[in-house]
Amino acid sequence: MEILDQPTSTELKIASDGNRIIAYLIDAVLIGMVSIIPFGFILGVAYFITKDALPFLDGQSIGKR
Repeated sequence: MEILDQPTSTELKIASDGNRIIAYLIDAVLIGMVSIIPFGFILGVAYFITKDALPFLDGQSIGKR
């Protein structure tokens, strides 16, 4: 039985420092934009805590995608 949502290749690429900084900035801007709306600060903190564990993002934050 084949699981369709698993990567077929075991080769992983390591992100450069620049890519990691850009991903962090994208996530920070997203959190900042969400914080503008009422109760957005709570949503921003929740996203920051769980951003790499959200199942619908396959273990990546929005910035890392």
